[in-house]
Amino acid sequence: MKHKTFKQSMVGGIIALSLVGITFPAPYASAATAAELQAQIQSLLAQIAALQSQLGAKTTPSQSCSIFNRDLTLGVQSDEVTRLQNFLISKGYTIPAGATGYFGGQTQQALVKFQKAEGISPAVGYFGPLTRGRVQNMCTPVVTPPTTTPPAPSNPTTETPTEEILSGEASIERFDVKDGDDTDLEEGDKNAEIMEVSFRVSDGDVRINRFDLGFTPDSGNDENDPWDTFGTLSIYQGTKKIAEVDASKEKNWREDEPMNGSYTLRLSGLNYIVKESKTVELTVKASIQKNVKGTANGEIWNVFVPTNGIRGLDADKAVVYAGNTADAVTLNIDRAGATDELLVRRSNADLNATTLQLKDNNRSGFLPIFSFDLDTDDSKNDIEVRKIPVSITVSTSTLSTFMRDIRLVVGNKTYTDEVTVDGQTGVVTFEFDRDDFIIDAGDRITATVEVDFKALSAEHEGTTIGAAVVADDIVAEGTDDLSLDQLSGTATGDTHTMATKGTAVNTTTIATSAVVTTANGEANDYATFSITVPVTAFGQDVYIPNSGTSVVYKLTDATGNALTASGTAIVTSSADERGNYFFIAEDSTETVTLTVTYVPGATNTVARLQLMGIGYSNDTVTPDTTWTARPENKYRTNVVTIVN
Repeated sequence: MKHKTFKQSMVGGIIALSLVGITFPAPYASAATAAELQAQIQSLLAQIAALQSQLGAKTTPSQSCSIFNRDLTLGVQSDEVTRLQNFLISKGYTIPAGATGYFGGQTQQALVKFQKAEGISPAVGYFGPLTRGRVQNMCTPVVTPPTTTPPAPSNPTTETPTEEILSGEASIERFDVKDGDDTDLEEGDKNAEIMEVSFRVSDGDVRINRFDLGFTPDSGNDENDPWDTFGTLSIYQGTKKIAEVDASKEKNWREDEPMNGSYTLRLSGLNYIVKESKTVELTVKASIQKNVKGTANGEIWNVFVPTNGIRGLDADKAVVYAGNTADAVTLNIDRAGATDELLVRRSNADLNATTLQLKDNNRSGFLPIFSFDLDTDDSKNDIEVRKIPVSITVSTSTLSTFMRDIRLVVGNKTYTDEVTVDGQTGVVTFEFDRDDFIIDAGDRITATVEVDFKALSAEHEGTTIGAAVVADDIVAEGTDDLSLDQLSGTATGDTHTMATKGTAVNTTTIATSAVVTTANGEANDYATFSITVPVTAFGQDVYIPNSGTSVVYKLTDATGNALTASGTAIVTSSADERGNYFFIAEDSTETVTLTVTYVPGATNTVARLQLMGIGYSNDTVTPDTTWTARPENKYRTNVVTIVN
């Protein structure tokens, strides 16, 4: 083998020498002797060696010159693919993975560039007779200068990844389709998750290269052309996009059954590898075009993966399929803004019934009287609120008698632009500038009505006030103005008492207990109930009889019906006692505790204690004012069963 190479090198060297002007001895008229010929050969060989040393050249043929005997295309793995890859790389067409021997997407792209450069048509990356002949014609021996191996870098970089090699004779099992999160769609929706597709690969690896989606319009649709309905269709695994196609182009669709109106959209050229024993979960996402015909009354499409709609190759290039035409999801497509809505709800922040501590000689400053929630719930679009009418009712006179100013507080924003229609039930309509009050789609926010009260006269002491909001009265818009069927709900706040003096209770610190005691003998079991409330005196001192006669309560069953027996009541307090009264000084707070022992005298009696009110006065006299416990559900114990 070395001898043969030497002969080839010598011939190449003689040709090269003739090009650089090496002269040969002139021929003699008579034949040269064998010794003379041998001397000439040795001289020529010495000159060849000298030139090779100067040029540093090797004259072995390039690897790319091997003969190609077959067509090559995607998925082929062979030595000829390696030689083709080496040829393309030698011509400057990059294959990042290198000469792996596997004809993948990188090799196809490099071949397409070569075909375009050589004017080969069609330039689709198929290595057929035309391209093969062109390569063979270009494949000639070349002088390859020696290369110097560069020193290894001090900080080695990550190696270029190679195309993944498959193994095994695979199959696809457990194919399943489920509704995505967004099967109720609107015009203009982007990347809505319409379908979830799952399957398991067994006995080997699979390279998925095609994904078909089938679409069938409902018989009642106004628009039956999918390219006038859908924008883009894409396949994702998690957040990684695997494939996408422009569904708005009619040429990308194939009509399978013209009479039934079924269409297929193909996503091809995938290079998605699923390893053996792995379960894949893919998400199909769709974008919907704007101004789709018929969405005013709804359009319906059934979407599925056709039988054999998912196609792949295993390690042996055997084709494997998955899909089930009968396993479809249903898409409902409505006009833009069809799901926009605004709901009015009672808020957890709403103030429980209380005494509003006003002044008899000055304004009160802003006090909250009512909170309500605005919920956009299932809206796909943000909701802009333009007007909110709030109805406010006072028990005597008219709203203007008591209200100096009013405002609406939402988060850290305060709105004061309003129009008030006065009356015993007045309506205050808050108005908002464009883009001033926007609720994000799906959010629920709390709005609080606050009133700055005028000085309260003695004749209006004890007047009550309450507020409410009805959704139908609100003006708002999403994609378009919200209609009455997109507005729903009512919120009504507790009724509050306006006063400049008296008592107030903070409902957040009320304590209750209910304990059943089993006694000897029949019908002797009993329950001990207690309710403790913090009582604040404002505008005056407060005196509460310590005999318990001024504390109003009742025993009820679980549904609130009063029981006939009243039990034995004891009233205690943290306040000082002055004679027969508990004394609470102005602007101070003391606890008052009602304890009731109840012996029903019957088996299985259900009972609870309900505090109704406390009588008091501003001196050591019979009570002339009663504080009323509202709301009732804040001033009662748990229900217990007294067995006996």
